[in-house]
Amino acid sequence: MELADMAKRIVDDHFAGREELREKLNALGVTRRHLTELFEKKYDLTLEQYVAQVRLRRAKELLDEGSRITDAAFAVGMESSASFSTFFKKLEGITPSEYAAQRASKRPCCFCETPLGLVRIAEDNQGISLLKFTDSVPDPMQAGQKGLYLADAEKQILEYFAGKRRTFDIPLSIRGSEFQETVWNALRTIPYGETRSYQQVAQMIGNGKASRAVGMANNRNPILIMIPCHRVVGKDGKLVGYAGGIERKERLLELEREAEK
Repeated sequence: MELADMAKRIVDDHFAGREELREKLNALGVTRRHLTELFEKKYDLTLEQYVAQVRLRRAKELLDEGSRITDAAFAVGMESSASFSTFFKKLEGITPSEYAAQRASKRPCCFCETPLGLVRIAEDNQGISLLKFTDSVPDPMQAGQKGLYLADAEKQILEYFAGKRRTFDIPLSIRGSEFQETVWNALRTIPYGETRSYQQVAQMIGNGKASRAVGMANNRNPILIMIPCHRVVGKDGKLVGYAGGIERKERLLELEREAEK
């Protein structure tokens, strides 16, 4: 096998580990300059350019799968999310978060009319990834999309609003920071018709001083109702903060209280 081909295989196998990659390439027994010349002559790009392409391709695969940006960064050998963002934008023209948002907008989705307004539901290959209220008129090309979970999700949401469903048994694809995911999973344990304060949720996750951070995570919940962030209230029971609006939060709690009678 030619040296250039050997170098290519080494990059494919070890691109994420900078030190390991360097050691493997040095073990070929030629200078880095000579190896780069051989590689460029055969593949019409430098060794460094090829390494960058492999890293970018793998990073995009991970983001497409729903990986967090920090996880994707470390998986492709980047030292921080900031350096990963700079690297990604230089090669792709957009940041990792912009890329992930674009990909998310193309996922299968449907629109469901509820007593509190229109909701948009989206999925990825692992489950429901988005449920939010929207005032936007649905795109006819999107409104009737089929997916693995959309029909069941719409059915269960309508059952919830009819007072016939208290829990959801549909897979959710929860994607956020480690802390956000911990909070969102804790919210799913709050019983139907009950509420918890931000401080109580903080205590539920073992960090009683994180009330403020819990509030921020609560507000960034991407899957409303199914992850019941509407059941989290202020310490004095006051209704504060809800991505769908305070009026909707109040009506959701009223719906659950009435169904419990």
